[in-house]
Amino acid sequence: MTDISTTDFRTLLRLIEPLRTLAVDVQQSLHMDTFRGTSNLLIKNYDSLQGMIAEIINDRYATSLTLELHEDLTEREIVSQIALAAAQLLAYVESFTGVPSAGKSGDTQIQTAPHIVINAQGTSQRNLKRMMELAKQDAEEDDEDDD
Repeated sequence: MTDISTTDFRTLLRLIEPLRTLAVDVQQSLHMDTFRGTSNLLIKNYDSLQGMIAEIINDRYATSLTLELHEDLTEREIVSQIALAAAQLLAYVESFTGVPSAGKSGDTQIQTAPHIVINAQGTSQRNLKRMMELAKQDAEEDDEDDD
């Protein structure tokens, strides 16, 4: 597993919710047949999130989730590819950070502004320790700002 800095770990935590929202929204638009005219925006959003995540994690799997869109694809096929890739990337980032999936456990809550607040029942001891170190560092920075 790639070892990343605390700053990069924070960034990954912040990217989970936008990625989760994208995955859910794309899936719902396919089910409700409301995706028409959205593919360019969805491509831009997914590419941005995937690029940031792949840059941080820097491994083959994160990089392999780059979209490969051929010119002959219909809009439904493009949106379907984004739905699949976003779901896969979300599962990978949740696994990488140790944050349980909100779809599998309603107990996950992440708040990142202005402070990081995490309720991540079911995560590993290693990641809990890492999250606590992150929270401690955040608290120390707040104390320095107050001085």
